[in-house]
Amino acid sequence: MPDRNMLTVAKLKSEWGWTDRLILKFLGEPDKLAPNPYYRNAGAPMRLYSISRIEAAEATEDFISASKATAKRQESANTGVNTKTANMLRRMGSAELRIIKGKTREEIKRLAVDTHGGNYMGDPGEFTWSNKKRSIAFDTT
Repeated sequence: MPDRNMLTVAKLKSEWGWTDRLILKFLGEPDKLAPNPYYRNAGAPMRLYSISRIEAAEATEDFISASKATAKRQESANTGVNTKTANMLRRMGSAELRIIKGKTREEIKRLAVDTHGGNYMGDPGEFTWSNKKRSIAFDTT
C-alpha cells in the first residue's frame, strides 16, 4: 500500500482531475515506484507522486493555465459527442423502415450477414446471428 503522502496516477486522475499530459508536463518521473497490489505478477509497478510536489505544481501559473485549457478541451469534446449522439438519435427516429413480407429466415439471415446489420463501412468485426426479437425505444427529445 502506498504511503499517505503519495498518490497513484489513478487517484491523481480520478480525484484530483489531472490528465496524462499534465502529469508528464508538470510532474515527470514518479517520486517512487511500488509493486501493483492488483497485478503482482504481471502488472507494471504503480507510479507514486508526492502530494507536496503535486500541490506545488498546482500552485504555479503555468499549471493553472494548462489545467484550464485541458478543462476547455474536455468540455468541447463532450459537447461534440453530445451533438453527434443527438443527431444520430434524431436520424434514427426519422429513419424509414420497410418490412417486406414473405422472406424466409435464411433470406433474412443472408441479408443481415451481407449488410452486417446495416453497417456498410469498414470491417465491422464478428457477426452473430440471432432469431430473438427485440424492442428498442429511442428517446429523441
